[in-house]
Amino acid sequence: MSVEDKVVLPPLSPLHIKVQPASEIRGPPEACRNETNPRGAVFIANYKHFPKDVRHGSEVDVQYLKELFTQMGYKIVEELIDAGNEETRKALERLRNQKILEEVDSLVVIFMSHGRQKDVFYTSDEEEMTCEEVIESFSTSMCPALCGKPKLFFFQMCRGQRQHVPVKVNKDCKIIENPSQRKKMCKRELSDMFIWFSSISGFVSYRDPDHGSYFVHYVCKIFMKHAKDKALDSLIRQVNREAPIPVAGNYNEIAAIHSFYFNPIGEELQNNENLRSLQLTGTESRVDNEMACGVYCSSTRKEDAADCMKYYLKEDAPECKKYYLEEDEETYSRPLATRYQGTALIINNLHPGCSQDVEKLADVFSRLGYQIQGPLSNLTRNELLKKVSHLKELTEESSVIVVYYGKGFKDYLITSDNRAVAYQELFSTLNDNNCPNLAGRPKIFIFNICFYTGTVVEEEKSVDDSESELATDAIQYGDVPAEQDMFILTVEVDGNCDGGSLLTEALYQVLQSSDGARELTPLMRTVSRRLQELQAKGYTTETRTLNFWRDFYFTPYKPPVTPPSTHVSSLVPAVLQRSPFIPKKINVVASTKIKTVATEDAYSNRSTPRGLVLIISYDTYTSENLPNCYWRKADSQTLRDLLGQCGYEVTLLKNLSMEELSAELKLYKEREQHGFLDSAMVVWLGLARDTNTMYTSEGQTFPLKQLYTCFTNTNCPALTGKPKFIFLHMTLLEEDLKATQSYTGVEDLRDTFILRLVSKLKRRPTGPTGQVDGNHPSVGFVSLCRVLADHAHDSHLEKIVSLAEEELAGNPSNKGNLETFTRQYSAFSKDFYLNPKKGHK
Repeated sequence: MSVEDKVVLPPLSPLHIKVQPASEIRGPPEACRNETNPRGAVFIANYKHFPKDVRHGSEVDVQYLKELFTQMGYKIVEELIDAGNEETRKALERLRNQKILEEVDSLVVIFMSHGRQKDVFYTSDEEEMTCEEVIESFSTSMCPALCGKPKLFFFQMCRGQRQHVPVKVNKDCKIIENPSQRKKMCKRELSDMFIWFSSISGFVSYRDPDHGSYFVHYVCKIFMKHAKDKALDSLIRQVNREAPIPVAGNYNEIAAIHSFYFNPIGEELQNNENLRSLQLTGTESRVDNEMACGVYCSSTRKEDAADCMKYYLKEDAPECKKYYLEEDEETYSRPLATRYQGTALIINNLHPGCSQDVEKLADVFSRLGYQIQGPLSNLTRNELLKKVSHLKELTEESSVIVVYYGKGFKDYLITSDNRAVAYQELFSTLNDNNCPNLAGRPKIFIFNICFYTGTVVEEEKSVDDSESELATDAIQYGDVPAEQDMFILTVEVDGNCDGGSLLTEALYQVLQSSDGARELTPLMRTVSRRLQELQAKGYTTETRTLNFWRDFYFTPYKPPVTPPSTHVSSLVPAVLQRSPFIPKKINVVASTKIKTVATEDAYSNRSTPRGLVLIISYDTYTSENLPNCYWRKADSQTLRDLLGQCGYEVTLLKNLSMEELSAELKLYKEREQHGFLDSAMVVWLGLARDTNTMYTSEGQTFPLKQLYTCFTNTNCPALTGKPKFIFLHMTLLEEDLKATQSYTGVEDLRDTFILRLVSKLKRRPTGPTGQVDGNHPSVGFVSLCRVLADHAHDSHLEKIVSLAEEELAGNPSNKGNLETFTRQYSAFSKDFYLNPKKGHK
């Protein structure tokens, strides 16, 4: 093999593992629980010796990983070295039955070996085993001890024969599975799975014979520094950014609905022989001598590409190539010259069942700043491939979204002519070589797949077949995998979606809410969680990334600010102003003593999370007669942070219409989680017509009686006997208060406390007749937030309100009683303590 055919990578240096401890334990409601000591169990399997080969350097990987996870607070429960196939299967069975799995919060399984395509790896007796077999060994039915707990899988292995050199790839894939071989994702009973491969499908993996694999090296290097405060997906993106590009692999999540944090302990290990053994001797001089030429990948197996690295010493060797991204480039950014966020291609091959679904998605992506192509219906294979291929002509897009609703099965779509399209065909179409205009830009694929059990039309295609633009071979030049910056969400449905797909509703709700501002990976986990809340039985989610380097956000295009319309009603200004009085961060004092059971004097409130909070906030209104209140964005976020620190799972919804509001309240009261949580809260921040009626975004009036009715024992039996708190921050005209009397009008509303904070707006004494003073008071809201943060750990809710009232009454800024707290309704039979779980003691 000539030197031009070799990928040159910088040689590795020895690592000294020193894990930085977490300063704060992250867990529910936003993340998986991972706080036991030990944090979890670790199983490591390394296959170094084969009959005709030795994976030199793999023993270094084992020592690095043992040291890394031990310092993070994990227990190494088994280290399997050079085992045969049967011994490996017995070891997995032993692991599943270990009692420690019932006691710890997570599991880490690591396999390191030779491998080939279809995610097959070899045991030391050269017998084959699949990654899927390993993963399914820890399904809910096979390992009930880990039900609901995060399970992490790391695979250091080759996944094909392709090296990072110019190759010729036929992109027309042939289906090899018949219907009887297909397996529904929901039948696999997998959940909370986090899976990371050292290479992308089809490519080799790399290993330094002296210092171990590049994958493990960079995992340890990044994890020991940043696992203290970063979630797993964020750590993986950082590894992708800092490691040489050929090292980057791909990452999958199956039915994961929360982020995962290691929460490392970081204890110093005394007299650690393993640590000393990592200081390899006799290699430093060799590294220094070979820095100029680096290393390359060479195939040492006939059937599959080896993952070993060999040094190439030659005076005229090329300089070592470096594949690094700028360290500060953590987020995908949008070119300033383009008006749009990108283009979304939407295809519905489930017409007419999902016609309304794709229209709804077109609407939401349009609002996010995307140009919409489609929705297109019932495309054939060649039509689908052509439409995707046309995306290559785009020049100014900062991102591209491909949405496909249709039939299919694992990694394949079935088009209207009953032919199959492999996911890989779509990925290859938009890779950096075939689509240079989108190189470095995120490509997002969303697949809603109804499981297909029928037969597939297979056609042998010649290289010269011109029926499809993608039928010809594609020459991929370059020394890195071309499938980069790709994020894939697959939702497999065990059904037909004749009445539409719940994925649409989940996506729509999340993207329209404040959760839409999250980074893409946790956002999609929120979508998965919302699917569960919608009781979407038979829906299974899987996300995967292909060299997704940075964070991505759906940031809509913001047009230039225009002056307010002169046609706005003279009764209100276009925008209500308020001084920025809220501090950026308020920290809740955590409870040191939590009541464990209900008593005669106090409700029990110790569940995790404590309960579900629904915040409804209005900062903008589409009605001309209602002013926008942009400062409510800060108010709603402050409350979200405070109640989150108190241990509640908070959902923040903004600017809902009458229809959306009714649907969200119905969804909230029917959530199954109420049955095993201890309390519930609803917060409404917005404009009011009077103390009994609030405005929705389009200016319609919503009777608060409808809100109260949701929480009677009859309508929400799951909350019977549990404390329910409703807080209304109402902005209204002073004279409207005189004309109305507050009431609930609801019977059977028990264990409920309704608190109103009314902010009154005065008429201006001068200026246009009847115009409202646009300066909104803020003292009452700030008082409540401050008292809540300082006293929730030792005071019950009604005392907190009393303290906030006292603070408001004593504030000289509240002259004329512009703000007042009112206990509109109190049916608490006991004291209600929030028992903040997460905060600063």
